[in-house]
Formats: sequence, C-alpha cells, structure tokens
Amino acid sequence: MTSENRETFMGQYAEDFEIWSEFYDSSYEMDVLRKYADFSEEEVFEAGCGSGRLSFRIADRCGRLVSVDVLPSLINLCQQRLAENHSGLIDTLRFEVQDATSLPYPDDHFDAILDGWTFSVFEDREEAAAEYKRIVPDDSPFYAIQVRGGSEYQQILDKFIPDEKLERWTKGPSIDKEMVEYFGEPLVKEKIVTPYYFKSLDEAFEAYMFNFEEWLDMELPESKQQQLKKAISEYDNGDEIRIDEYAYFMKFSLSEKG
Repeated sequence: MTSENRETFMGQYAEDFEIWSEFYDSSYEMDVLRKYADFSEEEVFEAGCGSGRLSFRIADRCGRLVSVDVLPSLINLCQQRLAENHSGLIDTLRFEVQDATSLPYPDDHFDAILDGWTFSVFEDREEAAAEYKRIVPDDSPFYAIQVRGGSEYQQILDKFIPDEKLERWTKGPSIDKEMVEYFGEPLVKEKIVTPYYFKSLDEAFEAYMFNFEEWLDMELPESKQQQLKKAISEYDNGDEIRIDEYAYFMKFSLSEKG
C-alpha cells in the first residue's frame, strides 16, 4: 500500500479506528509503562498516536505530552475526544499533525519519547531514528512498544496471504534487532502479550476482512472467507474470542552516537 493510499484509507477509517480500540486491551502496555517509564515533570513526545489510545492513558503522568500523527483525520478525532471526554487534560495534552521523520521542533526540545507500534511502519526508519535523537538531549529515555512476530493474530493472517505478499510481510530482520542498529542495546526489553477481545465471530471476522481488503489490498473469495471464519472460531472460549498480538517493550537511552 502506498503512502497516499494509506492516508486515504486511514482517513476514511478514522471513526472506525476508535471502535477498533475497543477490541484492544491496553492494560498490558500500561503495566510495563508504569513499571519502567517515569514521565513526571517531563515534556514527552509521542510518535504515531493514532486514535489517542495511549495518549489519554499516560497524559496525567506527564508534565506535558505532545502526541503526533501524520493523518489529519486521526488528529481531528483525538482533538474531538480531548474536548468532549478529557477536558481536564487540555492544559497537559496537545495533538498535532506531524511527520515523525521530519519534525519542526528545535534540538533537545523534549525530555522523553514514546513510540507505540509506529517505528516498524516507517518506510525510512533511518530518518525517524535521526529525528528521535535530535529532539531530545543525549541520554534521554525512549520507550518503544513494537510488534513481535509469531502472534496468534498474525498466524491467522499468514494462512491467507499469498507467498509473494507473505515474503514482503515477513522479510528483513525483526524490528527489535533493527532498532538495536539505530539506538544501541536496550536498557530494558520485555515480551508482552496484547490481546484483542471480540464479542462475536462476526465482529472478529469483520476486523480481519478489514485488514485484508484495506491494509493488504486483498480480496478473499467466498471459500476463503469461510475458512477464515473457521480459523477465527478456534479462539472462541464460549464467552468471547481472544486473539493475542505479541509485542516487545523496549527502553533505550538515546544519544547521537546511538
């Protein structure tokens, strides 16, 4: 998917992106952030805030939080949520449309960086890494939550992705190893499980179909759709469908020398 197509698709999906957040259990991310991240009295930069799922949860722990996303539609959604549902955070939390690979802030402007699931989707990670290092002083903390391969969620996707797409989907070093090249060895590295909870098979099926049709630009024939439903149903425990996504939490100390 090209950057232009992705922006169009995410713009159309902004409102549904908020609904997707309801499927996702953020408590595991918050557990590691509470354990390892101290944002008190600091000005924190958050890259790729999306619908503000983490932004609204950590803002009251920050001196000030600036959360950015490249998509205006998502920032508009965040600003609306801030005004309507989180007015007590207005003096602490600011949302901006920014490209994290080319930021307008002066050198050493922030005290810490949070990147939740964003660095791995950058086409130019070298530029993003350089910007991250530039906007904070040396030895500043960088907290990253990034996708870890082999999850239940990805295993279902992989069953239906053609070989040529699967190769592009999985090629290259895992993101945790690539981040070491840019930022050095992490001070902390912990595996976490981040579940999706769906109330019904139809709800989970629609979520997967969205991934195939919009994100992967694929159309599944009817026969494959039935196979997809069967694969998803294996995770039905009777009360709900739980499908786990896997992630790494990493804490780095940033410096120009990486």
